[in-house]
Amino acid sequence: MSPLKGKGGGILNIVAEAESIAEARDEELRESDERLASVLDLIEDAYFELDNKDRFVVISPSGANFLGYELPNELIGERMSRFWANPEHRNEFLKELSKRGRVEGCEASLVRNDGIEVMVEADVHLLYDERGEVRGSEGIFRDITERKTYERKLEEAYARSEEAREEVEAEVSKRVAQLRELEKRNAALIEQATDGIVVIQDGVFKLANAEVLRLTGYTAEELDGRKYTDILTAESAELSWQRYEQRMSGDSVPGIYEIEVVRKDGEILPLEISAGLVDYKGKPADMIILRNIIERRRAENSRLEAERRYRAIFDNQLHMVYVHDERGRFIDVNDFALERLGYSKDEVGGISLQEVVWTEDIPIALQAVASARGKGYMEGPVEIRLVSKLGEVIWVEVLDVITEDNGDNFIGMGIAREITERKQYEQQLAKAAKILETMTDGIVVTNMQGVMVDANRAWTEQTGYERDEVTGRAISEIVSASGNREAFLGRLGELAEGNNLDAEADEYIITRKDGTEFSASIGFSVLNSPSGEPVGVVAVCRDISERKLAEDALKGSEERLRDLVNKLKLSQEELSTPVVQIWDGVLALPLIGIIDGTRAQRIMEVLLSRIVETQSELVIMDVTGVASMDSDVTNHLIKAIHSTALLGARCIVTGISPEISQVMACLEVVDVSHLVTMRDMQEGLKYGLEKMGYEVKVKSQP
Repeated sequence: MSPLKGKGGGILNIVAEAESIAEARDEELRESDERLASVLDLIEDAYFELDNKDRFVVISPSGANFLGYELPNELIGERMSRFWANPEHRNEFLKELSKRGRVEGCEASLVRNDGIEVMVEADVHLLYDERGEVRGSEGIFRDITERKTYERKLEEAYARSEEAREEVEAEVSKRVAQLRELEKRNAALIEQATDGIVVIQDGVFKLANAEVLRLTGYTAEELDGRKYTDILTAESAELSWQRYEQRMSGDSVPGIYEIEVVRKDGEILPLEISAGLVDYKGKPADMIILRNIIERRRAENSRLEAERRYRAIFDNQLHMVYVHDERGRFIDVNDFALERLGYSKDEVGGISLQEVVWTEDIPIALQAVASARGKGYMEGPVEIRLVSKLGEVIWVEVLDVITEDNGDNFIGMGIAREITERKQYEQQLAKAAKILETMTDGIVVTNMQGVMVDANRAWTEQTGYERDEVTGRAISEIVSASGNREAFLGRLGELAEGNNLDAEADEYIITRKDGTEFSASIGFSVLNSPSGEPVGVVAVCRDISERKLAEDALKGSEERLRDLVNKLKLSQEELSTPVVQIWDGVLALPLIGIIDGTRAQRIMEVLLSRIVETQSELVIMDVTGVASMDSDVTNHLIKAIHSTALLGARCIVTGISPEISQVMACLEVVDVSHLVTMRDMQEGLKYGLEKMGYEVKVKSQP
C-alpha cells in the first residue's frame, strides 16, 4: 500500500495515529476489566451473570465460595440449574422472570458443591442484546440460611408458649373445680382461712370470710349485697370489673393479679387476688382469694428498683452482657451472648473468659480487667476477638466495670459490642486502599454531599493537591465552569438520589492547583456501608489530554485530506473537460483517454456553458487522443454537437479514428450526415476560420 503524501511530499502518518489510538482504547478496556475484578473481589453478596443457556459467564469470588468453590473460574460454563434443590420452584422462578423481566426478593434453596443445602434471597433481571433479544440474565443472591433458621426457631418458641398458656389455663380450671368441691364439702374452712375469701355474684358480695372483714374493716352486713368495686380504688375497680366480666363470659384472663382496696377507714391496702369461677347456690359466681401483700410490696419495690438499674445494662439485647468473678469465671450471661457464642445457660456457668477469648488476645483482656479493677472502670473500650463454641471468630469492643470488690474477691460486669462486620469492612478498605494506591487513574472518595474525604496518589499527582488539601472541599470546585460543571453537579445529584447508578463515564475539564487545566474522563460508583446503606461516592478520574490531542490531530488530518481530495477532484474534472478558447469566437475541445457516460455528460455541460460564456461561433472537438468509444458515449457526443448548433455555434470534429467512425456509422437512430469532420486539428481550424470569413494564407519565407 502506498503512503498518502501532502503537498510538500511528506507522508501523512494517519494509519500510525489510528493504531496508537486503538492500542490506547484496548488498554482502557483491560484496565476496566481489572477494576471490575477488583470490585467483584470486594462485594459480600454473590454477583453472577448467566448466558441464555443458563451457564455461568461471570460470578464474584464471594458467589463461588458460597457455592463451595475456591475460584470463580471453576464455575464458568456450569449451569445454574444444577444447584437448585427444588426443580419445580426453579420452573416457577423462570416463568416469573420471563414474564416480568426481573424478579426481586426470591427465596430459594440451593445445594452447594459439598452437598449442603442453603437458603438464598435473589434479585435477578434479564439481559438483552442490541436487537432486543434475551442474551442471558444477571443478579445478586445473599445467604439467608441463618435468618430462616431463626424464623423457624421463633415459630417453635411460639408453639411452646401456646402449650404453656394452655397448661396454665388447665391449671386454673383445675383449681376452680377444686374450689367448687371445697365449697360444697366444707364452707366452714373458708371462714377459718388465713387468706381473705369472697364470693362475687352478679357483681355484688355474696360471701366474705372473717379475714376479709378484718382486712377491710367492714362488717358482714355492710358488705352483703354491696357492689364489690365500691371498696376498690378507681384504677383497681376498672381492672377488676373488666376481668370479672371477661371471666364470667368464659374468656381466658389472668387468674392472679394485684389490686388496691380502700378500707372503711380510708387506708389503701394492696392485695393479691386469685380468682376463679365457681357454682354458688346454683348460679355461676366468682370466688376470690385475697392476700395482704403490703410487706411484700415494700420489699418488692426495693428489689425492683435495684433490678431495674441492673437490667438496664444487662438486658440490652444489642450487645453481649456478662458478669464475672475475679478469676474470669462467668456468673451470669445475657441471652444475646449465649446465642452468639453458642453456649447454653448451664454450659456457660462452667467456663471462664479465657476460654472464649482468642489465644493471642488473652493478655489484652486480662490487662483490661486489671485496669478496670484499679479504677473501678475501664477508661475506654478494648478490641479483642472471641471464639464461639463452633469456632467462629467474633470481633468485639469490650467495656468492663467492677460492681463489687471486697479485697480478695471482686465481681465485674462487662459489655461486649460486636464489631465483626466493621473489622471485616476495615480490612476490605485497607486492601482496597493498597490497590487504589497502585492505580494510575486518580481515585477520590466523597460523602453523599460531594465533599471529598480521601484520594489516592494518582489523584494528587493529576491535580497537584495534597491529601490534606482535598479533605473537606467540594469535588465540584475543581471542575472548570467551562468544563461541563453543571452536568457534573447533576450527576452527583443523581447518585445522591439513587438514580442512574450505572451511567458511563463522562468527559470534564479539571482545574489543577496551579490553575492549569486538563481533560479527564470521570466515572462514578456508590460506596455502601456493611449494612448496605449508601455512605459515599467513588470517582475514578483518567487524564485524557493526550487522547484529546491525538483526536484533534486526527480531526485536522482528516480535514486536510478532505480538502486535498476536493482539490484533486476539481482538477480532475477540469482536465477531463479541457475547453480552451484559441481565437476570438473559437473554442477547442481536445479529448484524451477513456470516455464513459458520466464524463461524456460532463463534457456536454462544460462545452455548452463555455459557448454561452465566450459567445463563440466555432467549436473544434478533437478526438485524436480517444482510442475508442462505445455507442452510448458516441451518442452523448453527437447530442453535444447538436446542442452547440442550437446555441448558434458550428462544431467541427477532427481526428476520428477508424474504430470510432465504425461506431458512428452503426448509429442508425442518429443522423450524422450533417456532421463536419476533418482529418486533424489544423485542417479543422483552417476550415472553421474560412467559414467565419477569415482568409488563411501561408506566410511567405523571407
